[in-house]
Amino acid sequence: VHALVEAEALHLRASLRGGLGSAELRALRRKAEAFGVEARALLAAFVEAAATSEAPLRLAWRLGDEELGALPGCLGPDLVLLRDIGSLREGWQLLGGLARDVEPIPWESRALALRSLERLRGAQATAWTLWRVPARDVLAHLMA
Repeated sequence: VHALVEAEALHLRASLRGGLGSAELRALRRKAEAFGVEARALLAAFVEAAATSEAPLRLAWRLGDEELGALPGCLGPDLVLLRDIGSLREGWQLLGGLARDVEPIPWESRALALRSLERLRGAQATAWTLWRVPARDVLAHLMA
């Protein structure tokens, strides 16, 4: 991140002066290469961790009207998908919001959650939902 910030600052200074000199261009190229190396290392670490992890992750997913319409009939009692729907996968669990510490929707609130999904259908083009997803599914999505 530090290399990216430095590269952006260098680019901004150059644009204010009207262009990049050859030394500045070389410095910018080195910063971009350093950023690329760091990004590849972080991605490799994530891939390795996700491939071996059984821990679920939280994944925000934008649903269209068709997926929203099919969702209520495809959720089990614990709001886990019973089958694939579009880009959503069987076994994913619907959570109650977009906060970091969101837990599964309590049993007593399930009917309210399903009514909310019904109201969303047709009301707008898309809606964001939050799912508890196996790490390997997130990895598969990122690699697709």
